[in-house]
Amino acid sequence: MGLKKENQMNHPPFLNKTTIIFDLDGTLINLKKSTIKACFYALTKIYGAEIPKVITKKHISKLVGRPFTLDLAALLGWNPKTTSEFTKYYTEGKEKFAHLNKLTKNIIKTLNNLQTSGKTLCLVTNKTRIETNRLLSSFGLEKYFSKIVCRDDGNFSAKSDMIATLGVSLDDIVIFGNMQGDIVNGASFVRSLSSYGDILVQIVKSFTSSFNSLILNLFTTPLKYKLDGFT
Repeated sequence: MGLKKENQMNHPPFLNKTTIIFDLDGTLINLKKSTIKACFYALTKIYGAEIPKVITKKHISKLVGRPFTLDLAALLGWNPKTTSEFTKYYTEGKEKFAHLNKLTKNIIKTLNNLQTSGKTLCLVTNKTRIETNRLLSSFGLEKYFSKIVCRDDGNFSAKSDMIATLGVSLDDIVIFGNMQGDIVNGASFVRSLSSYGDILVQIVKSFTSSFNSLILNLFTTPLKYKLDGFT
C-alpha cells in the first residue's frame, strides 16, 4: 500500500482524463448531521429513553458515510425483525431531518467548471436508488451526471464493481471521494478534504482548504496522484 506522486508540470491531473466519478455522501452533500439525528430517532423508537450506553454520538459519527445498519445489528444483537424496524424508522428520520443536509462548499461551481471543460461526470454511490434520486433532486444536482450507479442497481461487492459497469478504462477516470472504500486500484483519486471520511492519508496535501481548491484550478496544478495497493 502506498502513495505515488508524479510531477507533471505541463500535464495537470485532469487534463487527460475523460471521466470524473463522484461519491455522494461526504463529497457532494454533507449528510453527517441528518444521519446522526436519524439514527438516534430510530434508536429512540426502538428503545425509548433506554438507548444502550455503548451507542454514543461519537460512535455513530465514525459510522457516517457507509451503510451501518448491519454493524449496529451485530453490536446490539438484533434479530431480523428489530433490524427491519430500525431500517424503517431510520428512513423516516432521514426524511424528517433532511433540512440539515448541506451541499459541499463550492460544489455547484465545481460541477459547472468540470462540465464546461468537457468532462463526463458520473456518480457512483452506496446509497439506494430511491435515496440518491431524492438527495440529488433536492439540490438540483441530477442534471450534472450522465450516468448514476447505486448500490441496489446490482449485486456489487465493492465500488470497483460499480465503476466497472460504466465501461470506462481506469486510466481514463479520476475518482473524487472521502472514504477508503472509494479508492479503486489503478485509478487516480482525490480525497474530499472539506468533509468527513476514514482515509488517514491526506492525498492532496498541497492544498489546505478543501478539495475544491484543486478542482477549481484543475488546469493549473502540476501534481498527479495515484494510489496502489488498495483492494
